[in-house]
Amino acid sequence: CDQETLISNLEESLWHSEVPLSNLHSVAKFILAKRARKDVKVVLTGEGADETFLGYSYFREGNSGIASQMDNKLTKKSTKRRQRNSRVERELGYAPIVEHKRLLETRYLNQLNKLFADKECHKAKYEDPLCRLKECMPLSATEETSRLRRVQQFSFLGPLRYYLLVALGDRAEMGASLEGRPPFLDHSLVELAATIPDHLKISSEEDKIVLRDAFRDFLPEWVVQRGKWPFTAPSTLVTSRRSLPMRRLDRKYLSRDQLRASGIFNARQIFGIKK
Repeated sequence: CDQETLISNLEESLWHSEVPLSNLHSVAKFILAKRARKDVKVVLTGEGADETFLGYSYFREGNSGIASQMDNKLTKKSTKRRQRNSRVERELGYAPIVEHKRLLETRYLNQLNKLFADKECHKAKYEDPLCRLKECMPLSATEETSRLRRVQQFSFLGPLRYYLLVALGDRAEMGASLEGRPPFLDHSLVELAATIPDHLKISSEEDKIVLRDAFRDFLPEWVVQRGKWPFTAPSTLVTSRRSLPMRRLDRKYLSRDQLRASGIFNARQIFGIKK
């Protein structure tokens, strides 16, 4: 879809998802759901397949993280080991994804807090995301499991729970009065998949191996062998400062008067980023 369509649906999509956006993928999913609702009331969706059958590149140690996954850059990346472990590695014993090594460092969080007004910044200091991560992933539940299984648990309890099923799944679909049913998250299938050895699901060259093999006799070979192709929207193009739709939203929500009236953000810091 074009820029105008994405931006014109952004506010309504955000209202339904109720989560901050770092891209416009959820807006595109909301538009898709509205289009599907013209013809059907119920759809089957693929959420949970990558978590259950190890389809993400970050399940391979040393590979790219979520950002590269969403950019469809799925080639293996060599990572130089730091001499000093990151904060998340010291607290959890490992980093679920490579982005955590930087994003959960205290100095990075301090920089992020500066974007908020004083009262909100004060609240943020008591909402440490690493503490939240540790709450949903207690060490006692994973300390005797492999790194791969711990990252898989993070994938279920982190991105799937708080992003994929919210911004890209149920809320986007129900916002359009469309019922989405994710068969790969059926508890009996997830429990069965957990008993399958990991080497039958992922290797250095292939992901979701057992799932591909299960449908090899029912699907064309090019479908079975197709690599992962994430559902994305052209965020870079749409969020360009030259984009007229984005300039309209900028004037509506990010003017100095609006920022000060909201009481949430530090207007001076925001305007410093915009320059």
